[in-house]
Amino acid sequence: MEQVYCGRMDNAAYPSGEQCWSPSERYPEYPYSELSVAENDVYRLIRAGFHALGYDATHYGQPEWNPLGDLIRPGMTVLLKPNWVLHKNDDPSHDMDCIVTHPSVIRAVLDYVLIALKGTGRVIVGDAPIQICHFEALHQTIGYDRLWSYYREKNIALEIMDFRGLVAHETSARMNVLRNSSAGIVVDLGRDSLFSDWSDEKIDRMRVTNYATRLMKEHHSTEKHEYMIHPSVLEADVILNLAKPKSHRKAGLTACAKNFVGACMRKEDLPHHTVGSKAENGDEYRDKSALHGLQSRLLDKKNDSDYAGDKRFFLYKWLYKGVRAVQKLSGAENRDFFEGSWYGNDTIWRTIVDLNRILRYADKTGVLCAEPQRSVFNVADLVVAGEGEGPLKPSPNPIGVIVMSDRIWAADRFICRLAGFSETAIRYLGSLPDQQCKDGSFVVADASGTRTTFDMYPFDPACYLRPTAGWRGHIEFEDRQPE
Repeated sequence: MEQVYCGRMDNAAYPSGEQCWSPSERYPEYPYSELSVAENDVYRLIRAGFHALGYDATHYGQPEWNPLGDLIRPGMTVLLKPNWVLHKNDDPSHDMDCIVTHPSVIRAVLDYVLIALKGTGRVIVGDAPIQICHFEALHQTIGYDRLWSYYREKNIALEIMDFRGLVAHETSARMNVLRNSSAGIVVDLGRDSLFSDWSDEKIDRMRVTNYATRLMKEHHSTEKHEYMIHPSVLEADVILNLAKPKSHRKAGLTACAKNFVGACMRKEDLPHHTVGSKAENGDEYRDKSALHGLQSRLLDKKNDSDYAGDKRFFLYKWLYKGVRAVQKLSGAENRDFFEGSWYGNDTIWRTIVDLNRILRYADKTGVLCAEPQRSVFNVADLVVAGEGEGPLKPSPNPIGVIVMSDRIWAADRFICRLAGFSETAIRYLGSLPDQQCKDGSFVVADASGTRTTFDMYPFDPACYLRPTAGWRGHIEFEDRQPE
């Protein structure tokens, strides 16, 4: 029977960063001397999760307890994959707790990874944020740097990586590329891609915002569907997937499966929406409109001229802004949506499934195999979840939950229902690799060890997340009234 753990705390809040998010209790297996003076409920919940899932049950409560020992063996390469999407919340009224994986979650998981490796192997912590993320500022602001220093002082080697092949700085004028690398491993899904039955004409209209249109065409056609994956991701024997669930403008929900977008070095490989209205076989916006069509063409020209260094960039930029202003005044932007940021997006969920297939079945050289090539264990940080206009402008919702599972489909189905969202609205949920128990009848365990089936779990409306504007009224679970 597949299982998911849901640990929940009262008065949800992250622990203080003093003592680098060490536990507040001296657990028998804990290998270090430092303890946190303040309560660390995050560490407690993650530890309780390993126990509730039955990991190394015979040694629980003893110094020899090694809950990840069956998953991670000495000498392995282990990747911790947090969500480091951006260095700031684009809504300046909110902080970073609802946008990136908190250091206290990374700390607790890292300790158990190191216990399993027994001083051997290789530990990587990495992600590919969006192109304009200030990686160093992110690590200083959130306190990740202090965590890395804590382990360095103990002579524990961690490889902290920015997986991006393209890094840029957005000024008031235009995008300035700071780093441009194509040193990743290209994985071609070919007929295994969920885009494989799309026509040439439709593939030609696939887009990712803020990238030149020609770049997408280099990687997707009727003959190929390729993604450039960072080599360290494919080198991993085990991935600890440390997701930060949030409402999402294009996908409806970002949780464990969506977190693997950060394994891709080049975002121009990632189809996010398809140009045109639903009636035009696109999903950029809902209703056919001359104004929306003009906006779309201007956005393409703005992005293409920006990457080409064309002086006409400034003309296209201001024309685009002008059309957007007219849309806002007329109400068309909120009514018909834009850039695929609505419930009719039929593109991004296919990209999510493609990437999950790669992460499970591509070997270290990028060749797709019949059998899984690495294990994945998921820890979702919903101590403070993101709601509203995620993923870059979320509002915090402190629901105090940690979700854990070795099955992405099970973790995300549970998170979807926990958030008060309908499984049928989040389209990738029915197509993930290794999908089992499609009726959702898996076991859910809590921190006390109580176990129940998914169908009978007492979901709490206090955990419901507010959807983005483009999904409101179309994503809510059947017994939930739209706000």
